[in-house]
Amino acid sequence: FINIKKKFSKLQKTLPDIIGKYTVFSNMADWNPAEMIGVKPSNLSLSLYSELITDEAWAIQRTLYGYKDVRPNPLMVTIAGSPYIDVRVDFNSFLPVSLDKKISEKILNYTMKKLSINNGLHDKVEFELLETCYDINSKQNVDKYLNKKESKIYLNLLKQITNRVIFKQDLLRTELDKLKKLDSELENIKNLHMSPIQKIYFLVNNCKHNGVIPFAGLARSAFIVTKILKSLNLKNIINNKELQNFYSSIDSVTRDINNLYLISKKKNNYKDFLSKYGHIRPSTYSIDSLNYSENFKKFFGKNLSYIKKGTFNLKNSKIKQINKIFKQHGLKFNCDTFFDFAKKVIFLRETSKLKFTISINEIFKEIRKLSRELNISKENLKHISIKDLLYYYNNLETDKLKKTINQKIKNCRHQFQVTDKIEFPNLIKNFNDFYVFEKTSFEGNFITVNECYGELIKIDKKNNNKKNLNNKIVIIESADPGYDYIFTYKIKGLITKYGGANSHMSIRCMELNIPAVIGIGRFDYEKIVNSNNLYLNCKDKILKIFN
Repeated sequence: FINIKKKFSKLQKTLPDIIGKYTVFSNMADWNPAEMIGVKPSNLSLSLYSELITDEAWAIQRTLYGYKDVRPNPLMVTIAGSPYIDVRVDFNSFLPVSLDKKISEKILNYTMKKLSINNGLHDKVEFELLETCYDINSKQNVDKYLNKKESKIYLNLLKQITNRVIFKQDLLRTELDKLKKLDSELENIKNLHMSPIQKIYFLVNNCKHNGVIPFAGLARSAFIVTKILKSLNLKNIINNKELQNFYSSIDSVTRDINNLYLISKKKNNYKDFLSKYGHIRPSTYSIDSLNYSENFKKFFGKNLSYIKKGTFNLKNSKIKQINKIFKQHGLKFNCDTFFDFAKKVIFLRETSKLKFTISINEIFKEIRKLSRELNISKENLKHISIKDLLYYYNNLETDKLKKTINQKIKNCRHQFQVTDKIEFPNLIKNFNDFYVFEKTSFEGNFITVNECYGELIKIDKKNNNKKNLNNKIVIIESADPGYDYIFTYKIKGLITKYGGANSHMSIRCMELNIPAVIGIGRFDYEKIVNSNNLYLNCKDKILKIFN
């Protein structure tokens, strides 16, 4: 704990070009590491997530969209084996690039203080703490802590970002061009006759620049339209039914997975299905997790039915009302442009996510090849650091490689055995949190306005046991895109320990109109995980145990 204290103290110091006198650490804020790689990830999962996303790629995307450049500060830090988001760096990265320092300081001081008082907001940062784009509620939110002149400056800059994304759409075209390059470069790399370490080096580079960065851009665009949709819903300009109809009308990856599987099953030929989706694995960044091709029979249910696409139409009077509101707020796009763009980017966010995970699957293939060449056991692969492999690309000869890697694996395995037993809170505000903390109850993110009652069934992330999920309320610690097979069953509801209001599973449940509580937190999860039956009412935010 002495070393942790030293590291924590260093991270609290003032940083060059970063606003804020102190920071806090969250495992469920921006890019949500608790959801994506877990609270105690393996060395490979942790290093791959940081290399591909949180070291630099996330910040590059923000600067391209008109936000402040916070490089070289990483987004994620590791404390005794647990990944946390540096909230100060994160909040700085959402400030418009030309916003002056005085206004920036007022924004940071207000939002950091509010988070410290309301701990449960750390997975709802962009919905309830920080304005990262412009919506019709932004002014009333910003006026709480900025004066009239400051508010006008800040809101105009947010408006510029929002108008560029939705009205100009040049950023969207750039992201799509990068994704095309991702595919072509991936095929070139796969066909090259190179050693596993050489291929890993180029796969990581291609995935980062042509996969992760455009995905992050599309995710940012999708968040902006989601924020505007929610603001329209909060003002009752579009009602809950219309919002649900909108989500069900989007071309859904989940619907395509389900329906393509049924077509393949009917033909008794799964080649097309596995060619498109076979690379997907629950726990995307875990080499221990088998993908759909490797564990095909254990994932998918027998009693599937086709998922139909919904329809979304607004009355002319409502379209005129929205057009008037957008114009009053200085937004350059109209209702039709907004909803067309929203459908497009929400779909593209999900497809681009699946695209760059193809590269992750290829990286794992090459690591397995390397392990066979060096006679490294399968159990030890998760203790390899991707950063070491990238370093070895041009810094070590092959005859020294086995000895070096095995020594690093040994050290990492020992460290993991120690840190795996250490438990920290979801939000770390001061050094005392390392010694003692209270398991508090946080309100999760209730998705849809539906209700359900039924048997609770747990999915174990370690082995993904084959279970009949039909007519069950599913509970899981966290779920990334690899868990989309859940929706090939007719589940009644979904509960996750980690996750945010705009996370992958939140979007899935909105699209399919499934009641869910995403990110209920450690305390409530432990209270209900071994329950028999649950009642879930999302409209009134009620979750009750019936044993």
